[in-house]
Amino acid sequence: MTIHVHDLPDEVRLRLDDFSPAVDCNEHQVMLNPNNPALQETVLRTLLNAHVEIVALEPLERPLEHVYLEAIRLVSSGTWGASKRKALNQRPAAPPMLPAVAPPLPPLPPLPVELEKKGPPC
Repeated sequence: MTIHVHDLPDEVRLRLDDFSPAVDCNEHQVMLNPNNPALQETVLRTLLNAHVEIVALEPLERPLEHVYLEAIRLVSSGTWGASKRKALNQRPAAPPMLPAVAPPLPPLPPLPVELEKKGPPC
């Protein structure tokens, strides 16, 4: 993650550099690589407590962009197997078709004698 700041004072920069080898600072940005939630929280809290103006937070990697670029790289380099390309180009099998006409329902059982004479209750 890159934290863009307006102006990072030297004393804050030195304090951040002491946190971890994963922290790299200059006058206008703080880079966390590799990033983890605890380190990110500590660095951001330090910047806020020092009243450093944070301009933007930028992830080092955008997951969807990474997946897209990796797929393009594999396809263009030919390392993506032909069987995988073939599987992607095949159309899925058609779903099973239901019969055009539903089968007839079985006949209903006869009504009890009381209901035949009186009719259904209202």
